[in-house]
Amino acid sequence: MIQTSFSFRLGICALFMFFSAASLAQGLLEQGLGVPSLTVEERLLLELPADSELRILEVSEDRFPVLIQQANQSTPEGALLLLADPEAGPSWLEQTHSLRTYMAEFGWFTLALDLPARQHLIVDTDAESRYANQITERIRAAKTEIDRESIETLIVIALGRSAGWATEYLRQQPEVAHLIMIDPQPHHPNQWSALTEAMSTLTEKAVIDIYPARVQRLPDIRIRANQAKRSDLLRYHSQPMKGEYAGWKIEMPWLNRQVRGAIKTFITQVDTRIEAARSVQEPPREQLPPGRR
Repeated sequence: MIQTSFSFRLGICALFMFFSAASLAQGLLEQGLGVPSLTVEERLLLELPADSELRILEVSEDRFPVLIQQANQSTPEGALLLLADPEAGPSWLEQTHSLRTYMAEFGWFTLALDLPARQHLIVDTDAESRYANQITERIRAAKTEIDRESIETLIVIALGRSAGWATEYLRQQPEVAHLIMIDPQPHHPNQWSALTEAMSTLTEKAVIDIYPARVQRLPDIRIRANQAKRSDLLRYHSQPMKGEYAGWKIEMPWLNRQVRGAIKTFITQVDTRIEAARSVQEPPREQLPPGRR
């Protein structure tokens, strides 16, 4: 059963907590004592803008944070579920920050989810099954939080190795969300077939594949592009990153603009045209008695 344990809403209280915790942390660091008194939530608050919201979700015995940035308009353009790379570790905040805050400024409700790293060898099938279930349950819980907002359009943005998990989750319900993969990697090391096979089922929505423009990555993008053609993914689009990519940074303006442009061109405008076409129906024929035509 999915429950929301509690929610930090950052306003005046959060600012007070921020400065108080920051002062405490700075004092302890100056004394060489570290910051052992801070909880995980307090440590996260030190890293967040004042208008961000930290929620702690709980699924069974798994307790984990999500970061929410409200849209800057009363009716959001849609919702973005950002999946951090499971291997990002504490850097998941840095990895998701730029897109999360930038897209909110352009009217999107955003939720960033930390995914756990694998703590075992893949040959341990029982542990791998538990790990896969943990990933799935976290994504499902995050989507439930988004569902509370009653937002119609949902886009999953998968970063790095989360792409494999995103495609695996969406293959069970391909009509739920569009997918953007940024520097996509398989969730099993070097097992591209798992990612491409799951991707091939996503025929209902757009799939946007943004990859680093590096020579060593070209074979990977060709594999995905060819699989998309074989699977008739009519809304699959691939494009190289338009900036110099050397890992995730706290601010990535060129990537923000590229993602926003891809969403507008390949998702929202296309969805609008599809809905318009559906609304144009053949005029109803006059109902006449039998024999009168």
